[in-house]
Amino acid sequence: MAYAHIANAHANLGESRLALEYVRKAYELRENVSERERLYIEAHYYGFATGELEKSAQVWELYQQIYPKELPVTKT
Repeated sequence: MAYAHIANAHANLGESRLALEYVRKAYELRENVSERERLYIEAHYYGFATGELEKSAQVWELYQQIYPKELPVTKT
């Protein structure tokens, strides 16, 4: 999750290359986190790294269904 948050920070600073590097690393390690964290990482990965916005939206929808009271701070 640290890599996902670092990716978000770089994206917010307009540092796309670094954000991409860190979101890819988070995606590689996603099997080592909780389900909630995995969904968060996957949604960001599809939205930012691959540009699959529909897939990203589907992951956010699943996140919201599973965790209706716990929305993430940011969405891709």
